Amino acid sequence: MQYLFERAYGNYLGLKRLGDFMAHEMSLTLERVICIAAVGKLEVRVTEVQPLVSHFLLPLAAQM
Repeated sequence: MQYLFERAYGNYLGLKRLGDFMAHEMSLTLERVICIAAVGKLEVRVTEVQPLVSHFLLPLAAQM
């Protein structure tokens, strides 16, 4: 859980800094940053999603 908090806080800081930069470049003021952190849980067996991984993700990885 601590790791999730550290990642979420790091993402928040990065988004805030990006927002500040973008607002400055557009002569605006950043009013609000909302960052939501969540943990996904796969509720199926890996063998059930393996065909999807093979079909979609492996060709993408090969392009990189």
